[in-house]
Amino acid sequence: MTIRVAAMSPASITAPARRAIGESDPSVALFDVRTGDENREGRLWAPLFLSWMFSIFGIAALFLASIGVYGVLSYSVSQRTQEFGVRMALGASRSGVLALVLGQGARLAAAGIAIGALGAFMVTRAVQALLYNVTATDPISFVGTTVVLVVVTLIAGCIPASRATGVDPTVALRSE
Repeated sequence: MTIRVAAMSPASITAPARRAIGESDPSVALFDVRTGDENREGRLWAPLFLSWMFSIFGIAALFLASIGVYGVLSYSVSQRTQEFGVRMALGASRSGVLALVLGQGARLAAAGIAIGALGAFMVTRAVQALLYNVTATDPISFVGTTVVLVVVTLIAGCIPASRATGVDPTVALRSE
């Protein structure tokens, strides 16, 4: 049985509804009386749990990806110290070296984002039934994810890039 309430809280009519139903037919047993919101919450716990779980895994993956980008760029900068020293000795500006290192990180991110977007586009077709309030090819999700990944890549690349700009040409050329 469904009782619709417009002006007041649905939970406030539980007792009067029980009395009215009991008076009309005492043999009717009332059990599991819930409001529509409570009923909806009971049905949505699994999708909400999955969305929280996937969000946590996504944040962890983003964190690990940023550590990976930092590690790759940091290793690259340490291997190219002499190159940066030669560039600086020949007149390259600090901003030029900074752009070189950040450009390498941006190319790395662009390749990863392109491959990831293609994979995500293919996977969302398969899990379309599990998506809640989002279409399989939601442009906001794809663009938002791309922007977040580019920002994370640039932030992760700033430390190695700033270290590359601090290379003293004389020390770098003498190191080997």
